[in-house]
Amino acid sequence: MGLFNFKKNNIIYAPFKGKCLPLKEVDDGVFSMEMLGKGVAFRFDDEFVNSPCFGEVIMVAHTKHAVGIRMKNGAEILVHVGLDTVELNGRGLKVFVNEGDIVRPGDQLIMVNREYMKEINVDMTTMLVITNSDKYEFSFENYGEMKNKKELFEITKKE
Repeated sequence: MGLFNFKKNNIIYAPFKGKCLPLKEVDDGVFSMEMLGKGVAFRFDDEFVNSPCFGEVIMVAHTKHAVGIRMKNGAEILVHVGLDTVELNGRGLKVFVNEGDIVRPGDQLIMVNREYMKEINVDMTTMLVITNSDKYEFSFENYGEMKNKKELFEITKKE
């Protein structure tokens, strides 16, 4: 039996070790004004961005900066690495998943070349957004330092 036993399909886990903060603190209006949905943001120093949940990969950005996952309950999770990373056209990023892949918490999604990002001064704040959050209920207030794979919140479909 492994150290981490993920039994619940409707839980969002921390995708890496780092500081978790409210989306409203992100220096990008699209995220801070929740235009793509509600969620949380992270500042992290890890090299890998891991899956925050069980689900199917439904989108991999051709620029390698974002991955979308649909959970079994239909919630759609967007993991968006860094600010303005779309402009890098994949430089400094390596993706390990494809559309249609089944992932579980902790599976590697994206590898980040931290030295390259530091060299070109990229803000690596990473967002975790529920893009169809209007159809789901979840609550999260425990911001601060997070361990990789720490349970963040449960997400359930609205009645």
